[in-house]
Parts: sequence; structure tokens; C-alpha cells
Amino acid sequence: MGGFNYILGLQAMSQMATAIDNAAAAKRYSALADEARHRFHTDFYNPAMHAYVSALCNCHIYFVAVCAFAVRLTRKWLDAGWR
Repeated sequence: MGGFNYILGLQAMSQMATAIDNAAAAKRYSALADEARHRFHTDFYNPAMHAYVSALCNCHIYFVAVCAFAVRLTRKWLDAGWR
């Protein structure tokens, strides 16, 4: 799923922060990736179908769902003081 690239980007940021010895940023990006992964799974996985439901949806619906997911998490993080 294309939207999962957002989570992969957060993981990459954590790894890069570790590589430059910025432990605080690495921890922050890792926590963001963990939360995003959890929300992504919660929002899109259908246990009855054993599949991520957006993989079966129309592309336009999928795009809107991923954008809504990213906006909701970003607002939450900004409201919590993440910068």
C-alpha cells in the first residue's frame, strides 16, 4: 500500500537521526512511526477478510483515506507539541 511509505519515511528519519548521534530525534521519529503503524493497521486492516481493505477499494477512495489518515495524525502530533 502506497500510504505505508509515510511510515517507512518516519522509520528512515529515525535511522538517520541515530546515524548522526541525535538520540532525541531518533526516539521521537521512532515513536511517531510506531503510532502511525498502529493507526494505519487499526484504520485499514479488516480481520474478517485478513486483508487491508483499501487494497480492494477504488483508487480515489484509497487516496482520500490515506490523506485523512495523515492529516489526523499530523494534527494530533502538532497539538501535542511535536515540531
